[in-house]
Amino acid sequence: MGIVNILLFDDDNLSKAVIENYLQDIAFDYQFFQYNIFDENVISSINNQKIIFICINKSNIKLLDSVEKLSSDKNNNFVIISNETSTDFHVKSLRAGAKDFLLKPVVKTNFLTSVQKIYNNQILNKAGVKMSNVYTVVSPESGAGKTFFLVNLAKEIADITKEKVLIVDFNNNVNDISILLDINSKYNTSFIFGNINTENAQELLSNIEKYRGSSLYIMANGLYTSSLNIPLEKLKLFIDEAKKQYKYIFFDIDPVFDKLNIHLLNVSSSVFCILDVKHNSALKAKDYFVKNNLYPKVKFIVNKYRQRDTEKLAELEASIEKQVYCKIPQGLMSTSMAMQGGKTLRELNPNMDIVKVYNSLAKNIVNKD
Repeated sequence: MGIVNILLFDDDNLSKAVIENYLQDIAFDYQFFQYNIFDENVISSINNQKIIFICINKSNIKLLDSVEKLSSDKNNNFVIISNETSTDFHVKSLRAGAKDFLLKPVVKTNFLTSVQKIYNNQILNKAGVKMSNVYTVVSPESGAGKTFFLVNLAKEIADITKEKVLIVDFNNNVNDISILLDINSKYNTSFIFGNINTENAQELLSNIEKYRGSSLYIMANGLYTSSLNIPLEKLKLFIDEAKKQYKYIFFDIDPVFDKLNIHLLNVSSSVFCILDVKHNSALKAKDYFVKNNLYPKVKFIVNKYRQRDTEKLAELEASIEKQVYCKIPQGLMSTSMAMQGGKTLRELNPNMDIVKVYNSLAKNIVNKD
C-alpha cells in the first residue's frame, strides 16, 4: 500500500495537537495535513486515498453538504469530529456520507479504532489486500500461564481457519516459547528485529518457523528483547509487512509499558489480559488501561479456573467492573504433560474439556473478525 493522506480541518489548536500526537501510534504509513478552514479545493488537489477529519458543529452544519458531495469520490473517507452530543446530529453526519463520528474531546482509543477501521475496510479492502488483525496478550503477574494460553489459542485459530497465524514473542525472557513448543529457529525476534529493513522484510518474515505442518508460525524470542533497543519505526515496519502475510498476529508481551508495548496495545484489535483468580494484581492492570483509554478493548481471561473459585471470580469482576471474557479451566496434569512433551493441548488429547474451551474462544474471536 502507498502512503495514506490524513487531513484535519479544525481551528482548535489544542484539538489539532492532540490528534497529531495520537497519529504517532498509527500502524501504517501516512502523510498528515492540517488546516484551520475547510476548503473543498484542498481535498480535490490531494490524490490517492484520504482519511479526512472535519470539525462540524451546529454553527457550520452547512459543511455536511460538502461532505455529502465529496463522499461520492471513493478516495475520500470522512470522519466528523464535533461537540454536538445529540443523536440527530450524529445521524445527519453519517447520512451525509461520513464513515464515523467522534465526540470532542477526542478519546485516543476511539480515534485509533476509527482510523484503523477505515484503513482496513475502506482502503485495504478496496485494494484487494488481505485484512489482518493484531492482538496483544499480557498479564500483570508472573505464573498466570500467559504464554501457554497464547500458543493453545493461536493453534486453535490456525486449525479452524487454515489462515496463517503468527505469534511474536516480545517478552524479556529467553526462549520461553521455544522451550514450550520444542522448536528452534534462527528467524526469531532477536534476529528479525536486528536485521529488518524495507528491502528484506518480506523475505525475513517468510522464513519464520512453521509449527509442525500447521498454519501457525512461531517467532520465538532468542535473546532478551530489551537488549535490541528496537526503534518504534522498526516495529511499525514489522507490523505493516507482517499484515501482508499473516491473517492473525499475536504479540506476547511483558507488563512493561514502554513506548513499544504502548504502541502494540494501541494498534491491537483486542488486548487479552490473563489473570489468576487468586491474585489481586488485576486492579493495577485496570488502572493502567483506564488511564490510557485502553479499557474498552481489554478482555480479561481467568486462567486455571476451578469451580470452587466462583466467589473469588465474583469479587474479581466487581473490582475490575467488567465481566471476565473467558474462564480457562485448571488442568494441572494435562498442562504439565503438554509442556513436558513440547505440544499444545489439542495435540495431547483433542477430546479434553479444556481443549473445547479453547476451541470455543477461538471460534468467538474468528466470528467477530
